[in-house]
Amino acid sequence: MIERYRRYFEHDATSNRQALESIATIPADRAGEPQAKKARSVLMHTVEAKALWLTRIEPGVIPAPTEMFPADPGADAIASRMKQVDTAWHDWLGHASEAKCRNVIEYSAFDGGHWRTRIEDVLTQLTHHGAYHRGQIASLVKQSGGTPSITDWIFVHREKMD
Repeated sequence: MIERYRRYFEHDATSNRQALESIATIPADRAGEPQAKKARSVLMHTVEAKALWLTRIEPGVIPAPTEMFPADPGADAIASRMKQVDTAWHDWLGHASEAKCRNVIEYSAFDGGHWRTRIEDVLTQLTHHGAYHRGQIASLVKQSGGTPSITDWIFVHREKMD
C-alpha cells in the first residue's frame, strides 16, 4: 500500500508542476483576468491542502498554511511552496510504514468540528483532491487563452508500443 501512495504522490507532484506550466501559457495581457487569477489560486489551494494535512499528521515538519485560497498568488510563490510541500511529503512517505498509514489522527477542522481520520484516508483524499482541482485549472487556463496540461494518470504512465 505505501508504495502505491508514494507513486500517487509522485504523480500528483508532477501533475501540479504541469498545471503550473500550463498557467504560464496564459497570454500576458490576460494574466490579470479573473479566470487566470482563479487558476493560480486553485493551484495554490491544492498545495496548501497538502501542507495542512502534513502539519496535522506531523506537526512542525513544514509551516502550516496561513490562507487556503490566496487571492492571487504569483507563479514563483506557487513554485516555491510546491517544492517545499512536495519535498516534505516525499520525505514523510519515504519513512512511512503500512502500520503508520493505518494510524488515526485527531484534528480540528475549519468548521470548528473535531474529527478523527485514518492517515491512509488522508493520503487518498489528497490525491483525489488534486485531480479534481487540476480539472478546474485546465478549464480556467483554456478560458484564459492558455494551453491546459493533460495530467490524467494514464497519459503519464502508459507506454507506446510502436
